[in-house]
Amino acid sequence: MGFSCLMCGECCHHMGTVHEIKEQKNPFEFVIRNRYTGQLTDVRIDDDKIDLFSDDRTGRILPEACPFFRLDPESNAGYCTVHLTWPEICRDFGCWKYLITGPDGNVTGRIFPPRMLISEDARLKLFWEMHVAPIRGDDDLVWEKEMKAALAGAGYRVEQ
Repeated sequence: MGFSCLMCGECCHHMGTVHEIKEQKNPFEFVIRNRYTGQLTDVRIDDDKIDLFSDDRTGRILPEACPFFRLDPESNAGYCTVHLTWPEICRDFGCWKYLITGPDGNVTGRIFPPRMLISEDARLKLFWEMHVAPIRGDDDLVWEKEMKAALAGAGYRVEQ
């Protein structure tokens, strides 16, 4: 299953709890520290995102967001303002491929490649283990079709 960024910024909404600014070298260059690993990374605001970075509204809306994440006020798309120099943890991240909503319309889970469910919903996790996890085969398209059918049959909606 491939990955295509939807620019929702969900991956960055809580990264402020991971990344801390250790040093500001100048207005657009920083050293950040991963609070868990201690890894230091030099980052620089991308030239085409300096104006966006200067708008600090995102931090007021999402106080736990990465200090370099910004929501575009016009499109509401999420941007990493240090994308060209972003930390290793961010480069390694792969976003969810599918979003699962329950019969009430609320998000109940996310499917990450390869075929992994992340959910706090006990009913969905049990259903997944009994009816989706056993679906086998190497063809992702066939697996996706069967996964979607199984979840739809149980009242869930799967969105890409």
